[in-house]
Amino acid sequence: MKKYQIFISSTYDDLKEERAAVIETVLRLGHIPLGMEAFTATSRKQMELIEKAIDLSDYYILIIGDRYGSIYKDDISFTETEYNYALATNKPVISFIKKRPVALKENEKVKKKFKTFRETVLNNGNNSEFWDNKDELARKVSESLANEFNNNEQIGWVRADSIKDINNKTTYVEWILRNDFVIANAIKEAKRDIFISGSSLVSLYPSVNEDLSNKRMKLLTMDYSDKDMIDQFCKFTGTTYDLLKPEDESFNNFQKVVTAKNAHNNTTISIRKINVMLSTVFVGVDLGENFDEINNSSYIKVQHYLYEKPGSESLNYIVRPDCYLFRFYLEQIKSIWNKSYPYSEF
Repeated sequence: MKKYQIFISSTYDDLKEERAAVIETVLRLGHIPLGMEAFTATSRKQMELIEKAIDLSDYYILIIGDRYGSIYKDDISFTETEYNYALATNKPVISFIKKRPVALKENEKVKKKFKTFRETVLNNGNNSEFWDNKDELARKVSESLANEFNNNEQIGWVRADSIKDINNKTTYVEWILRNDFVIANAIKEAKRDIFISGSSLVSLYPSVNEDLSNKRMKLLTMDYSDKDMIDQFCKFTGTTYDLLKPEDESFNNFQKVVTAKNAHNNTTISIRKINVMLSTVFVGVDLGENFDEINNSSYIKVQHYLYEKPGSESLNYIVRPDCYLFRFYLEQIKSIWNKSYPYSEF
């Protein structure tokens, strides 16, 4: 069965539940949702990555709620910039507009920009639907996508092993179950470099039983001293702070175990922290010391958390250098590592 990648564009803070409902709808239809959950920073570099993601997507969904959104440049929001890019590149665009937006306390200039953008979307001739609540939105997204799939078919992608003449099966995303991926195995497979990002070091305890000789390991965790950010992460993932082991204790235990087992074995471990919520986490194997030495053993395991869903329901897959998303995620890893700050090295 052919699968389509569907880019979901909207503001975020006012539409978290609605985005989650749309993502779940796309997944239930058997297709691939992609949106801002995969991005970490509001910058020019981020927009370049977003444009690449739209280029690689088959359909573009726009959801308009109560807000105009963060400004990118020239007084134009990120959302409107994404929308204009999708139109300019002739992507099939489907728009869903909140019927009765809530009046927010914003300055008159922003209110006018929001009203103009809303009217532009309504009048541009693309498929547009009104919605009142997340359930109605999800239903209309399902109906509209089904119509697009039937009447406006795009390239999409299929499983590599269903194509008889394909020479390399890693051209496509390799979907996996979360529990099928073991970090210890990734460490064992790595010839030299291993990069791991995540909410804490707790999940790494079983992995340090592996031989880390001659390995360079980079670990990136969220900064637990940033209470607002951790509260945001807990809300996003539906967990509580009490369930997350204190990071300082995690680090001390991790350091003791690694040091005792791998002393003087040419092992270097760099740990950094970041005060950005990591809704997408990565395991990168053999990406090079500066993420620029890619070879046949390189790959990136990607895990996307879903809003108010446990980690067991996250999206998990592997991309390799000849996969169309590999460079995209490599840039994401570089970005979050460069934005982080040193915590420890041993």
